[in-house]
Amino acid sequence: MKNLSSALFATAVLALGTMISVPSFAADKIRVVFPAPPTTLTLPYLVAKKKGYFGDLNLEEIYVSGDANAVRALASGNAEYMICGVATTLLTVEKGGKFKIVSSDQPLLDFNFIMQPSAGGRVEDMKGKVFVSTGPGNVTDVLGRAMLKLHKVDPKDVRFITVTGGHSGMYQTVVSGRGDAALVNTLTALQGQRAGKVKIAALAAKEAPAFGYVNNVVRDESITDPKLAPAIQTLVAGGIRASRFIMQNPDEAAAILHEKMPDLDLNYLKEVVRSLNDQKVWGIDGGISKKASLATVKAYHGAGLISSDIPLEKLYDTRFVDAAIAKIEK
Repeated sequence: MKNLSSALFATAVLALGTMISVPSFAADKIRVVFPAPPTTLTLPYLVAKKKGYFGDLNLEEIYVSGDANAVRALASGNAEYMICGVATTLLTVEKGGKFKIVSSDQPLLDFNFIMQPSAGGRVEDMKGKVFVSTGPGNVTDVLGRAMLKLHKVDPKDVRFITVTGGHSGMYQTVVSGRGDAALVNTLTALQGQRAGKVKIAALAAKEAPAFGYVNNVVRDESITDPKLAPAIQTLVAGGIRASRFIMQNPDEAAAILHEKMPDLDLNYLKEVVRSLNDQKVWGIDGGISKKASLATVKAYHGAGLISSDIPLEKLYDTRFVDAAIAKIEK
């Protein structure tokens, strides 16, 4: 685990530490925890709720700061359903967390390789330049190195620097000229490209599709809970239906996102959703096919973000996706 970031390791330890006692949930309410305020990765959930795909479920949204806090909320019983980054989920399960991935509304990475216009605008131009990430061993660092190699650039010929502040922090570092390139989400990248401050040189969803993005996760015991299992089925099916709706109706989906992000221009959000549709990031098939799941585990293991090829049966439970697809296809 020499390449594993200390932040991810702490996440797993914190999660395991909170799994001593899990209080029972309120039978009339399903609490869904998100690692950030509403944004594009929550769009399928927002669409499903708006379109009535969740039926009469009584849902409560809990927004926390970061994957670590989302994991703690699920592990401690303060939430029944979690949307969480793949790396954190895999590491938590690897360290003994009793979680299962039941679907993914966005299985492909939403990362754009952005560059300073003065840096050349192509990944191949990165030799001798500065790449900005959130830290050694983190996804942006590992994925950045992988994408450099895909473009025949030796990471040893690139200087890596670390900044805080997530997508915004990395973007601002590139725009300010202190860095030449970074990986940021489409919402951030298109805004910069529109303003002529950065160029989008490559898309991770197309160049590194094996790296998963976010998962829908539950505690192991929830899967066979007679009260919770039907709710999980509804949430999974709703996410699949919403993912398909977004692909077919991007402008209406953008309008639904705009309700939660009114400070952003609606036409800009339409452009963002259409770009994500072009990248085919949504979980229109539930996002956890055996092939995709195996590729994800191998990619994260190969990159050093987890220390072993975790058995799929320990990580994934496809019964809800299988049932949902069978019903939707009918």
